[in-house]
Amino acid sequence: MFESPIDMLSFLTLYPKGWQQDSYVTLCSVADRALFRQLENHTNLQKIVLCLDNDEAGRQATERIAAKLSEKGYADVSVLLPALKDWNEAVQADCGKMKTAPIEEASCGMVMQ
Repeated sequence: MFESPIDMLSFLTLYPKGWQQDSYVTLCSVADRALFRQLENHTNLQKIVLCLDNDEAGRQATERIAAKLSEKGYADVSVLLPALKDWNEAVQADCGKMKTAPIEEASCGMVMQ
């Protein structure tokens, strides 16, 4: 679960291995409505990874949403925070050439283990 579409795409740029095996949702904010709608529509989803921004609003939302998920019985919840403010800043730092080079030429080479 991501705060914004650009953060989700940035994360997938950094960690492309096996991305098709998972489901993704972006909140377009720190509100949890989209997440709980997705869980309601897809009851098979049990493992949840919260990947919100690493700023005050994102960390507070992560705590709030994790508590709400626990109350609703979701036990497999984890958190991934970017080292910088958000996943887009992380991908820009990792692939500094993305700011000046066409996207076809940018290649991070990172693989999530």
